[in-house]
Amino acid sequence: MSGRTYVSSIRPRLAELRPAVVSMAAVLGSFGTALLMESWAGLHTDVVVLAVALAVTLSRSQRDVELRHQLLGLVELPVVALAASQAGLLMHRAPVLGDALFAVAVSGSIWLRRFGRTAARAGTLLATPFLAMLIVPVPLAHEDARSLWTPLLGALAVGWVVLTRYLAERSGFVRRVPASPGPRVVGGPRAGTPAGRRRLPASTRMAAQMGVALGVAFLVGHLVFPRHWPWVVMTAFIVSSGNRGRGDVVYKAVLRLVGALFGVAAATLLAGAFAPGDKAAIVAIFVTLGVGSWLRSINYAFWAACVTAVLSLLYGYLGESPTALLGGRLLGILLGGVIAIGAAWLVMPVRTTDILRRRTADVLAALSDFLTAARQEPVAVGARRAEFDASLAVLDQLAPTLRAHRLLTRRWRPRPRPADLIDTLHRCRAPVATITRLAAADPAALAGTGKHAGRLARAVGDLRLTLAGRTRTEPPPAPPTGSGAVAAGAVVAGPVVAGPVAAGPVAARPVAVGPVAVGPDGRDELVRAWTELGGVVAELAVDIRATRPGSGRPVVPAGPEAEAGSLADSA
Repeated sequence: MSGRTYVSSIRPRLAELRPAVVSMAAVLGSFGTALLMESWAGLHTDVVVLAVALAVTLSRSQRDVELRHQLLGLVELPVVALAASQAGLLMHRAPVLGDALFAVAVSGSIWLRRFGRTAARAGTLLATPFLAMLIVPVPLAHEDARSLWTPLLGALAVGWVVLTRYLAERSGFVRRVPASPGPRVVGGPRAGTPAGRRRLPASTRMAAQMGVALGVAFLVGHLVFPRHWPWVVMTAFIVSSGNRGRGDVVYKAVLRLVGALFGVAAATLLAGAFAPGDKAAIVAIFVTLGVGSWLRSINYAFWAACVTAVLSLLYGYLGESPTALLGGRLLGILLGGVIAIGAAWLVMPVRTTDILRRRTADVLAALSDFLTAARQEPVAVGARRAEFDASLAVLDQLAPTLRAHRLLTRRWRPRPRPADLIDTLHRCRAPVATITRLAAADPAALAGTGKHAGRLARAVGDLRLTLAGRTRTEPPPAPPTGSGAVAAGAVVAGPVVAGPVAAGPVAARPVAVGPVAVGPDGRDELVRAWTELGGVVAELAVDIRATRPGSGRPVVPAGPEAEAGSLADSA
């Protein structure tokens, strides 16, 4: 590997250091404030642990949320934290009632996503204190007076997260989160489909899966681990949360178990290094949390390993033998993962390829908007390119799961595979960036490419129809002929003729791109960009077969519930 290649490969990982530093600043601020509260009010160490757990969870789940939306947490989170603390009381005094309330609250936070992005953000905040209650090894629930401090801890955690993000953005230490566009509605249920045949929204199905998984996890946890039942419940919660299809649940469960195994190894090495109450253990906990916050951008297994090591250090600090608990914790993680997998596969299952089709439709819709802007409004190309990149980033959340699937099935499953579709869509990024750069330098540079952008837009539209299980009724226009077509040296593949989904492989016809009216310095580069983009569109016609169009299923119902992002990335 050359020096330049090595630097380019580690640069994105190094860039993740800054958000991790900001997150740890919020965590340390919450820790220090909670320590002062503990000393002043005569509280127990559990309030400090809860404050840290809230800050860790919030700093991750709110990382890509605008600051103005984060401020809403100052109002919402204290109220929800109070409710969570009262649920904690019930979970110890009336376990059946408390466990049921916990499961309903968390499932309801997922169901809220069907009502839009604002409701989805509110749902994520709603679930945060409930997850934090599972992390605290010394429950707040034994004293009513102490549990009333939970709302203040929630407000302090939100305040530190918002303050550190604001200062980091103002100083340029991290990028400012742009305003999020409204949800794109693409490829929902086919018109005319009887109401009884329409599929339930993804949020409803995932809420049902979460409810079943938590119910079974509480039952198994109390039967197998009377004192440490949260081990099973927490894993079922985390693996089911942020569910991006049943394959994603399997992938996360495996990563969590593998990470826990490495965490157990690290905890075994650290066993005996710190005496109960040793302040050095606190330093080790925060160093491990910081490293885990950074390495989770590489793989979730690193975060799972660090969390396991942190909990072992915390148990040791509180006077429990960490090594004596490691075997039981591993068994709890295994049971919780199996329960989550069973719920995802048996209760209203959502295929990961369905989510892939949903998000692919969003990327293609953003690409269509970009092509429309290139044809009709060159000054808006930059904004449309930003939307395209954002939709591609959402699609990338599926990449680790599908690439692992491709690695495991490469010997017996022929190409194309679902992960190939994501890789092909990524190849649109370079030509889109080139066209955007040339348009920003001279909007008139795109003046001569309107018809060519139109043909590509039609090809992309046909791909979107194919994903939705529909077909274009009118025939496509014939490609241009004569000296202005192929002779110009720029042949772009498309448009795609989309027949019924069950008709087999998608066919593609060539679309010729002729000379473009750009300046002498950028003409060749622009021609190459259109050519490259057209070639990628033609390949997409083949890769879409990997999403199993022959099943006749349309894409997952539109809306933010299909994204299903939540606490899976923060726990």
